[in-house]
Amino acid sequence: MNLTILLINSSSSRAMLGVVALCAFVLQSCATLDGAGQATLDGAGQATPLRLAVADYPVPVPVALMAFDIDGGPMTIEPSGVRNAAVAAHARWDGATQRMRVGMEVAPLLIGGGVSLEEFLSGRLLRLLTRPRISFAVETVPGTGFHTALGLRWMLHDDADLRADSTLLRALAAVAPADRAALLDSLRPALKEALWNRSVYELALAATWRGHMTDDGSALPLTGYHYFVVAAFPVLGTSGQVQAAASLQHQSLGPSLSDLLEGSLTARMVYGSATERLFVGLRLDADRRMPPDHRVEIGGQLRLGNGIWLRPDIGFSLAGHSPNGPVATLTLLVGTPEVSR
Repeated sequence: MNLTILLINSSSSRAMLGVVALCAFVLQSCATLDGAGQATLDGAGQATPLRLAVADYPVPVPVALMAFDIDGGPMTIEPSGVRNAAVAAHARWDGATQRMRVGMEVAPLLIGGGVSLEEFLSGRLLRLLTRPRISFAVETVPGTGFHTALGLRWMLHDDADLRADSTLLRALAAVAPADRAALLDSLRPALKEALWNRSVYELALAATWRGHMTDDGSALPLTGYHYFVVAAFPVLGTSGQVQAAASLQHQSLGPSLSDLLEGSLTARMVYGSATERLFVGLRLDADRRMPPDHRVEIGGQLRLGNGIWLRPDIGFSLAGHSPNGPVATLTLLVGTPEVSR
């Protein structure tokens, strides 16, 4: 289906314009605030590589892969630290089918070491501009072949990022550039535990292309657009986090059916630490076809090694009319690891 015609669709275009307007507002605000009230780091000709301040928080599931789960899987994207690159292998069981997925997400402006830690810490606008990530995912479904997705994700604000922490900025400003890598190594464990549940705001969008076999045996590509916004806030000191999210999906169901427009609101409570977490969530789904569906999600995030995380998840409906039964998923994620000097 022609992409231009799809984007003219009123519901999708209004959502897209809203995202663009919000991004423009944030950019303008950050340009005004850039550098206000912050210390600055003098590299003195010896810049500290940004990769030395990476924190091994849970590797985020690529948004392109998450966009496949509009029918009962994990509830929404999860705010987590920006990695230069991450890959994910994902298995999904819903009682009737088993689906396998792989996805990849990269932050193109952070790859290659073009930004130093001194520059990243001292520039609010620079951080905003270098955090966008693009992702790609493929799904196999019995009888329909491959589904594909593309995603764009933008971390607007991240208080959990060591690379943007004002405490770390002041500590590094007090030592010579040659000593900053060693100081990072000594401060990283305590900072991770203190910061992991801090406030985070993120936007994302994705497009999916699904194969569908018609009655005459021909393949019909069905296109969908997905929009996400999520915010997270600390609770229970440094032991908990509350996440709130909203999403909108516009899905083509073929020429014989009207398009599906579905929205959801999600609340999730996370309890744990920088290296392992448990969570429980509640999602309200609504569309024009049937009464709202309430779903519960239970899962966890476990660090297996440096840059390697496992994410089990199970979700089920509380509404008797829901067509979606229990859905279990298991995701293995590998991302840019922590490095020492």
